[in-house]
Amino acid sequence: MLRLERRAVPSRRAQVAAPFAAVAFTLAVTSLLVAWAGAPVGKAYALLLEGGFGSRFAWARGADARRRSS
Repeated sequence: MLRLERRAVPSRRAQVAAPFAAVAFTLAVTSLLVAWAGAPVGKAYALLLEGGFGSRFAWARGADARRRSS
């Protein structure tokens, strides 16, 4: 029977690569689901980023407001 054992100390490369691999895997799976639904993948990600971070205009306006308040 095959048994997995925990390493005493994970390698530095694995510690750095794991989060990036997880994000890349998630984006790939999500892209497949969006494409399967018939929506344009690029536009879906653009709208996702705009919804999460706002538009360029909103960022510029926020930066201007911070400059004025200080």
